[in-house]
Amino acid sequence: SSASAVYAPALSYLKARALGIPFMLGGMALVGVSRGLRDTRTPLIALCASTAVNGALDLLAIRLLPARYALAGLGAATALSQLVGVVVLACALSARTRPSGGAPARWPAPSA
Repeated sequence: SSASAVYAPALSYLKARALGIPFMLGGMALVGVSRGLRDTRTPLIALCASTAVNGALDLLAIRLLPARYALAGLGAATALSQLVGVVVLACALSARTRPSGGAPARWPAPSA
């Protein structure tokens, strides 16, 4: 039947796509932090970078992978593109929240 013909490829896509769930959630959290800092430009830049990576990886997956692996490759491409978005956001927020000396911020030492 046609339902069983699409089950295995759909399952492989979902398994590969599920690898990106932590990146998706991290990205949502970092977008919230950016918005709290009144910065909407950085999430837009991260989204553009993520979309460009996803498009490029999708083309590679479709062109280079055998048909039986193409859907899993598309799911992995989406997961990797979400990782790129999180890295862009994290780097931008890290640079923005550093003190003027450029050193990473540190928690104050506990008082005795």
